[in-house]
Amino acid sequence: MTRPRHPDLDKSCQLDLDSFAKKEPDSPQVAPKKAPGKKEVQRLQVVYEPKGKAAEYSGLAANLYRGCDHMCIYCYGPQTLHIPREEFIHPVPKSDDVISKFREDCRILQARGEKRYILLSFVADPYCLLDSSLKITRQALEILANTDLRFTILTKGGVRSMRDFDILERCKDRCEYGVTLTLTDEGMRKVWEPHAAPTHERITALMQAHAMGIRTWVSCEPVIDQEQTFELIRKVAGFVDEIRVGKMNYHELARQIDWKRFGDQAIELLEELGVKYMIKADLKKAMGIGEDPNGVAP
Repeated sequence: MTRPRHPDLDKSCQLDLDSFAKKEPDSPQVAPKKAPGKKEVQRLQVVYEPKGKAAEYSGLAANLYRGCDHMCIYCYGPQTLHIPREEFIHPVPKSDDVISKFREDCRILQARGEKRYILLSFVADPYCLLDSSLKITRQALEILANTDLRFTILTKGGVRSMRDFDILERCKDRCEYGVTLTLTDEGMRKVWEPHAAPTHERITALMQAHAMGIRTWVSCEPVIDQEQTFELIRKVAGFVDEIRVGKMNYHELARQIDWKRFGDQAIELLEELGVKYMIKADLKKAMGIGEDPNGVAP
């Protein structure tokens, strides 16, 4: 597959590719014998259990693509995957048979009676520009729709993601639709998230999902401009089921914001609006508070 290149790529952002080559064993390895009466655990190939900060959002996740063409300045994807930024911004399917592997994972999880949500996606947007032609995300959603598994979406794809709302509507008792919102100023948004959908498109998608009875949520992370984050919270509070607020990570801007002050103001606003909310652990830590507060205004 020939991958398009973005001429406006900032070459200075390229990261070095780490080498993780594994040394072949000197002698053949013998598989251990399975204990009598003990069932062999089937290994998942695409679905995985997120670790660290990502685990706050979902117990399970799947990245259908390797990389993302939204080219967000703050993206941590290249570091996570240990690949250069130049490679990351030209996404490809996670593997040639990613859908076959995902189908098998869902079969295994269904047989286990899995109740945790599967999130699409953490390290790649399920509605990146490439998905408009490949439609791998729709294929994955069709598989999920034919199971009893729970799933949630997190995207900056805007209107592109609305093409699959027919599937979400069929599964609205066990699915969620989430959107990342960062900025109201479209000029700033184009700098920070050059190829992601405009903010107004993402809000339109949220409103449509809500009108169809699909559970909706918003991720206000990263926080780039505090006042714009507050404005976004006010804009969407009337038609989202939950707002999750974090901070900025992996960028020098993180050191320029008083996170305790921001967090206190965010909580005050969320409680005033009476919307269910979650304050992410890294923001709580920066504020110097424990597990609470998370919740809904009385």
